[in-house]
Amino acid sequence: MRILLLKHLAVLFALIVAGLGCNPGYRIESEQLFKQLRVATDPTKLRAWVAAASTGVERNNGSNSWMLPKEKWPAWLESVRLDHGLMGVTIYVTKESTNARIVWGDGRGLCGLDVSTGSNGFVLPNKDFHALTWEPGIYVWHNSHE
Repeated sequence: MRILLLKHLAVLFALIVAGLGCNPGYRIESEQLFKQLRVATDPTKLRAWVAAASTGVERNNGSNSWMLPKEKWPAWLESVRLDHGLMGVTIYVTKESTNARIVWGDGRGLCGLDVSTGSNGFVLPNKDFHALTWEPGIYVWHNSHE
């Protein structure tokens, strides 16, 4: 029993040490996402998709945000290949605009795309997140685990 516990602790320690060097990978991941998006679509098409996807969707209890059903996801989304799994698409509405957030993630971190029908800025959740601007209102972001 004690040997098994020591083995588990050794594995845990190795995972923690390996995770400390992952910061550049998350920057690379968001840059890869940015490059793939530029090939797959453009800002005008992204904004048109957000506007179309947000109509005719039943909101939960009048909420200003909801998960978008898979059949309303953009076709190009299937062509994006990242190290993280696709978690989903959320539509949220503010006074200024309608927005979509597409998130990829796993236990190693998060990467995403925020698209606004307007040109409002992206608010980073905390200091561990960084964003690349495609144009005002469209941002690729990642968390750095710093």
